Amino acid sequence: MTPVDFLEKVVRPNAADARRDPNSLRMASNALLSLDALAGMVFWYLHDRGDANVTRYNDDSAFKAELAKYSMDFRIIRDAAFALKHGRLTRQLPRPVESPDQFEQNTNVLGFFRAGDKLGGSLLYLNLRAGPVSRVAVRDLIGSGLRFLEQRVGSLP
Repeated sequence: MTPVDFLEKVVRPNAADARRDPNSLRMASNALLSLDALAGMVFWYLHDRGDANVTRYNDDSAFKAELAKYSMDFRIIRDAAFALKHGRLTRQLPRPVESPDQFEQNTNVLGFFRAGDKLGGSLLYLNLRAGPVSRVAVRDLIGSGLRFLEQRVGSLP
């Protein structure tokens, strides 16, 4: 399966589901894990083709760390996906997300409310431990991360 196939068949549908139900931890988790997996697929796709920008890395973790330098939202997605997969991140790196406990379902408030949201509805948030903001709406994070990775996939040879 190519990164383009995975984007179209898995990532976009998972992201759309998460946006339709912005309070669902299940749908958000599927979208975050899919986005992280897509970055890994992009790495191996380029690595297998001898792309000099990625062959210097031994694995997709270093590539994802490089992507995280260019997008704070991708950095949060990567760390959230790692925390979901491993239960807790324990390395002494400043990480915005270290544990699934940082997910929080709470009232949709000013600053996060979007056209089409239900009045009095809830959102899934991530409370961040490091970075310029302390909380993000997961649905906004997924949208931003999707756009970031779509650009990478769109530029693949």
